[in-house]
Amino acid sequence: MDCPHCRSDMRAVVRDGVSADVCDACGGIWLDREELLRVVPRLPTPDPPDDGLFSEPELSSPRACPRCEGAPPLYEVSLAEVPDLQLDTCQSCKALFVPFEEAEAVGRFLKWQLDEPDGMAGLVSTPLLQLLHVLADSYGPGGDDRPSWNDLT
Repeated sequence: MDCPHCRSDMRAVVRDGVSADVCDACGGIWLDREELLRVVPRLPTPDPPDDGLFSEPELSSPRACPRCEGAPPLYEVSLAEVPDLQLDTCQSCKALFVPFEEAEAVGRFLKWQLDEPDGMAGLVSTPLLQLLHVLADSYGPGGDDRPSWNDLT
C-alpha cells in the first residue's frame, strides 16, 4: 500500500496483536477499521465520528484513501478530547491515517496526561493514543537508521 502522505511503500507492523501499516519514509501510520475496532471496541460499526470519540469530519485533507478503489479523499477529524490532534479518516472504509507530526504530538499529549492525571483520567481515547504512541515510538522515524522527527520537517 502507498502512503497517503508521501506515496512511499508502507509496511505492515504487528504490535500487541494489532496490525498497522507504517511508512518508513515519513512515519505515517494507517489503521484499518478492523484494527480500530480492536483498539477501541466501543466504536460503533457505521461511523467513528458518530460516537463522540472524533470530531465531525471535514473535507480539508489533501490526501486520498490508499485502500479504496477510486481513491476517495480523506477527511480530517480530531479526537474529541484533543482537538489539536488532526487525523485523517476515509468515509468509505472508515480507516484512520495518523501523519508523523501528529504521532509525535500523541507522545507529548500522553506525557502531559501523566503529569495531570486528575483532569484527564477518564479519556475514552487513551487506548488509541497509547497504541499510536507505541507504533510511532517503535516503528516511526528516530530510531536505529531511521531519521529523527526533526529531520522530516
